[in-house]
Amino acid sequence: MARSRALLGIVVALGMLGASAGWAQGTSLLDEANTRANQAVSAVTLFTSQDTLSSGIFRFRPSNDSDSEFRVTRLPYAHSFEPLENGMVPEVSVVYGFSKLTQSLQTPDGAEGIDDFSRVITHSIGAGGGLKIPALVDGFSIAPRFFFAWSHLKRRYDFNNTLSQSTLKPFDDDLFNTYVDVLVYTPSAELNYEWTMFTDAEFSVHTRYSQLFNDSVRTKSSVIDVSSATGLLQSEIEAMVPTHYSVYGRDIIVHPFIGRSDIYGDARAGLGFGYFHEVGIDLVFTKPNDNSILKDLSVGASYSFGDSFDGWRLGIGLGV
Repeated sequence: MARSRALLGIVVALGMLGASAGWAQGTSLLDEANTRANQAVSAVTLFTSQDTLSSGIFRFRPSNDSDSEFRVTRLPYAHSFEPLENGMVPEVSVVYGFSKLTQSLQTPDGAEGIDDFSRVITHSIGAGGGLKIPALVDGFSIAPRFFFAWSHLKRRYDFNNTLSQSTLKPFDDDLFNTYVDVLVYTPSAELNYEWTMFTDAEFSVHTRYSQLFNDSVRTKSSVIDVSSATGLLQSEIEAMVPTHYSVYGRDIIVHPFIGRSDIYGDARAGLGFGYFHEVGIDLVFTKPNDNSILKDLSVGASYSFGDSFDGWRLGIGLGV
């Protein structure tokens, strides 16, 4: 079966390096490895440090590579303060993200042994803030924001066949069993439009553009030097529809949503696809007049799909 480009993988083209390979060829391949590593880091931080998908646990399987799996867990927490005198609303947010990519790499013909196995584990933590600014036209607002995150990526690779042991293992510490710490900083701007229908159902449309910059600050590798950039354009329409029922004093609101994300730059190359959609529904349990720190609880599910993958989410959300 024809295999897709290795999802988020650091280059296996190093298998081309043999004892007779010249320095020029080796240098070229190492440069290619660093390029792929930059793309991989951009792809991972896009999902773990950013509000790319709604909160929850996602599982991705590229439709043309059943031996790869990418799990993402995001735990975001956001707070909007009381409006200022000029109507602006200050916002702050924090997020913890975790991802695990596992991939089996098919044993080449003629090699003895079993498939190699790769694991890339990432932990991210970030914080940011911004302002929601009312526009001159009723219902519209803009929200400039800035977000800062730290991500730690660790790769573990099992050399299980004779070819990888002879050609890839010499680069073990630099490309295969290695780690990198990355700083991610993201300016963004969002345009919102909100309106009410059917007396009390609230609808909103959001369009946001974010630019992610990734820079490595520490790494075990002498080859990997992360300095990459990714663009993310997101559009979403959602509704908050009261059910006029309550549970334990919390009003129940139905929250359907559908959105599209378009990915540009290094993350697009690392992922192997350029867009995806997400459609889902949540049940929100809220205490609108409660003064406690925790105001909203939500449970829900969503389905994500793109030009070469699909995924799902079952999650619990917190709001304040």
